[in-house]
This record gives sequence, C-alpha cells and structure tokens, in this order.
Amino acid sequence: MEIFRAVMTGGTISAAAKLLHVSQPAISRSLAYTEQKLGLMLFMRSGGRLVPTAAAQRLLAEVDRVYQSALKVNELATELATTSKGAIRLLSSPCLADNVVPHAIARFAQANPEVTIRYRSVMSTDIPLEIIGSRCDVAISALPVEHPGLQSWRLCSGRMLCLAGRDHPLASRRSVSVEDLAAMPYISYITDSPFGLAVAREFEHRGQSFRPAISVERSQDAYALVKASGLPALVDEFITWGADTSPFAMLPLAETITTDLWLVTSKHVPLSVQSREFIEILEQSLAAIAPAK
Repeated sequence: MEIFRAVMTGGTISAAAKLLHVSQPAISRSLAYTEQKLGLMLFMRSGGRLVPTAAAQRLLAEVDRVYQSALKVNELATELATTSKGAIRLLSSPCLADNVVPHAIARFAQANPEVTIRYRSVMSTDIPLEIIGSRCDVAISALPVEHPGLQSWRLCSGRMLCLAGRDHPLASRRSVSVEDLAAMPYISYITDSPFGLAVAREFEHRGQSFRPAISVERSQDAYALVKASGLPALVDEFITWGADTSPFAMLPLAETITTDLWLVTSKHVPLSVQSREFIEILEQSLAAIAPAK
C-alpha cells in the first residue's frame, strides 16, 4: 500500500523511491509483483511517467482509507510505548465542565502523573457515538444515556434551583415558586433539551405557561447571563458545586425538579485500570464538593 500510494502521489518510480527512501528497482519489482498477483494493470507507462489506470484510481480511495487506519494503529502503539501508565479519554456534559469534572481530573492527574489524559465536553446526545466509536473510555452525563451497547449508572442526584442577582426582588425570598417566575422575565433552558422539558412539564403541571425571556442550551450560558443581567434563572445545581456563587442569590424551588449525574461506559470494552481508578476518584470528588443535603 505504501508503494502504491507513493507512486500515485509522485507520478514516477524515481519520485516514489525518494519518498520511501528505497531503490527504484525495488519499486519497479514491487509494482510488477502487485499487478501480477492482482491480475490488474495499475499503471500505463508513458514518457517515463506512470499513468494510473481506471482500476488504480478506484483502488486509491480504499487503499488510502485502510492506510490511514494503519497509521492510527501506529500512533496508538507509539502512545502506549511512550506512556508507561497508559492513557484515559474522558467526556462530560458541558454543565459539568467548569467544576465537577475538573476537580476529579485534577486529583487523578496528581495521583497519576504518567497517565495521558484527554478530556472534552460534548452534549449528552453525542456521548453514545463517542463511546461506540472508541473515542472515549468514560463519560459523565447530566442526563441518562440509553443505548444497547452502553451501560450507565447514577452517580448522584441534584435539583433544579433558581439563581438571581443580589439586587433582584427575589433575592430576599427563602424559596421561589413556578408561579413567582411565571410573573416576571426569567432565564431557562430551551424545551428541546431534557432539562428544559422537565421544567416545562412542571410549569404545565402548575397551570403556568413556560415562556422564558431568554432561553439557553447550556448551564454556563444561564450562569453568565444571570451575572450580567441579574435576571433569575432556573438551572441545575451541578453548575454551582465548587463554583464561586457569591455574585448570586441561590434560591431553592418550592417545587422539586430532580436531576441526576450518570456514569457511562461501553458494555463490550472492559474498563482499564486507569478508568477504574478515575471513577473511584470521581466519586470521592463528588462527595467532597456536593453541598450537604
């Protein structure tokens, strides 16, 4: 495959030989042997150049795909050889990316300085593809993830709460109700999101219309908007764990809208030593930063 790709790229045997650091006769012999074994003419000889046949053009796309996959195998082997304790790939929902997961990663990294850590935040709906596609070892999701190839279990539970600016009229309240929010401008999630759907159902159950003045997809956006505008926002409590909440009044809801954190892994790929250790540290970190109930 390397020789075929080199000739297709360079256009001549000499160019391919220079690219691969081998002799021109070796390239010629390999091409002749390959054509003989395949029973295909891959190149027409014309004026010292090799002109790919239609068969060669069709083969190139597939050969390139397999070749790139082989390169990834080499990269993984190199990574495993150069990191004596291996690597771990982590994902989380965006609402956990500012405090909950970084706390756990920091503790894990301190205890395992030789382990390579790759971390990204993605929407919960993207987690199944990431794990099934072998791009993730452990995911922490703010929503349950259903997939026949995945297993998930509840790490802990939380509640939706109201954040408001210190100068907002609601800030002096001991709690806030759905009716209170429905009577004023407020911030909450879009109804396309599971958090937004849960809140909208509670509003409907209370006979109120769910019409946020500002709708957001991510908890971080609501957090920033409250800080900038002072408007109250319905958010999951996870974003407040271990965070600086001094600019806000944190108000419990009169109605209970629960949220959970879920750990998600593959059903078919055994957890590595590093993954098991990270999960243990994650559970310890959650216990340390979660407020007492």
